[in-house]
Amino acid sequence: MHRFLRDLLEDLAHRCDAVRERLLQVNVTGPASDLALSAARLVISARRDIGSLLADPGLDNPALVPDHLRLFRRLAERVQLAENHALPHLERFTEHDTNLSGLAARMIAEANIPIVPPVVTASSSVYYWTMPFFYLISVPAGEPGSLLGLSDLGHEFGHILIATPEKSILPEQVRVAVNDWFQDARHEATLAGAPHARQLRVTGRQWMDNWLEEFACDVVGTYVFGRSFGLQHVRLCALLGGDPFEPGLGHEATHPADEARLRIIVSTLTSYGAAEDATAVSDLWDRFIAHQLGARPPQYGFCYPEALLDLVAREVVAQCQSAGIADSLMLRDKGNTVAAVLLNAWERFVADSRTFKEWEDASLAALFTGSS
Repeated sequence: MHRFLRDLLEDLAHRCDAVRERLLQVNVTGPASDLALSAARLVISARRDIGSLLADPGLDNPALVPDHLRLFRRLAERVQLAENHALPHLERFTEHDTNLSGLAARMIAEANIPIVPPVVTASSSVYYWTMPFFYLISVPAGEPGSLLGLSDLGHEFGHILIATPEKSILPEQVRVAVNDWFQDARHEATLAGAPHARQLRVTGRQWMDNWLEEFACDVVGTYVFGRSFGLQHVRLCALLGGDPFEPGLGHEATHPADEARLRIIVSTLTSYGAAEDATAVSDLWDRFIAHQLGARPPQYGFCYPEALLDLVAREVVAQCQSAGIADSLMLRDKGNTVAAVLLNAWERFVADSRTFKEWEDASLAALFTGSS
């Protein structure tokens, strides 16, 4: 096996060289150029470590194969990070990507969000996603031609904020509070012999591993884009379908239930004084949910306790305010911000969706021109 491992390392070294050369040849500027350089440095570093391992006499010791195999996998992960995420987007970088990246930079500057402006590409097949390591966001191919969904970039900015320790908007006391809540709930359920004690363990782990960050990012998106983010959430639920109350207690999923996310959006709007927006979002959600087949499960409150959602909303809003990030009310009052345009877009769309497209196209052209 040690001989085969050496062959695998040689192959990975060649792959590093090929990926590095392609990264150095991409013709991009601005944040995209920074992404290319960052990814190239990653594979160059991996290539250097591969060379050191190949030169190590211990590589031929059969007893060390398990250790070397684990090291090989870690090296391969670094190369795949650049190959699978940075390189494909950079080699296919288009005017749409330039426009979106410029718009994201403008959003960040207007709201005073303390992050490096990311590269945004219109190439995702799984809705919006973010790779904070590379400051890379990917959105569906149609997003450069639509205003209604762009407030979801605020959620992705939240992921980058959380991944930046010195600027994270998810304080440790919130993580502690969430962990304590589920520990206490599980303890009480165990003492009472309740059947959902084991399910609470699974759900508590889901909150800590995945859902808490998603909720915090929803707070950031709501804080910056206000009603637009809430209305877009309802639109997205209509587009994607699914039971709005799933995942429920004891279920595993990367994202929490849409209904719980709506509640944290409303709680966020209320917490920084956007009461009218909170009412508008709630009213639309109530009309939407009335036509859904799914019903709220009996133990749903154990999975998404109202007090915990409100706590996350309040604490993350407080962190945003402490960081000097402008909220949607401030951005709307300025009148010429992207946040104000997105709110205007939703107002026009709801008022008359038939004539909306012509206005939307003109507004997009103006936005992209002003952000280039």
